[in-house]
Amino acid sequence: MSRPPRPTQEPIIDRKMLLGFLVQSSALAGSILGIFALGLYQSDAQVAGTMAFATLVLAELFRAYSVRSEEIPVLQLGWHSNRFMQGAVMSSVALLLLVLYLPGLSTAFGMNGLPLDRWMVILPFALIPMLATESRKMIRQAWRRRTQVQQ
Repeated sequence: MSRPPRPTQEPIIDRKMLLGFLVQSSALAGSILGIFALGLYQSDAQVAGTMAFATLVLAELFRAYSVRSEEIPVLQLGWHSNRFMQGAVMSSVALLLLVLYLPGLSTAFGMNGLPLDRWMVILPFALIPMLATESRKMIRQAWRRRTQVQQ
């Protein structure tokens, strides 16, 4: 709200935003396909699907922190700067756990509860999209600083 409105002839999705979409969607697809393949290698299709689902949900929750700003890294914004977001994320994690571990829901969704060692594999995969977005922000900041110094 502190920035002036964009010019009316400027596209809604500009090149910078499109690149952001490509980075995020590629990282998300790669992490989910990677965890699914790993789950198939280690177990069966149901476990692999459960691992992919958990990775997707957690990746989107982590990414929600990152996309609050296109320019400012999450570590500068702060993880706890929005208490409503904290509640939404915690509620979403609780719902994920209910779907995986509550007998009626897990059956309805075709999911299995996962042992702790699977969660230790899922978490790094779930962080990949957020880390890709944050890396892009840091590269952009470094590029801006470099071009400002050269001017």
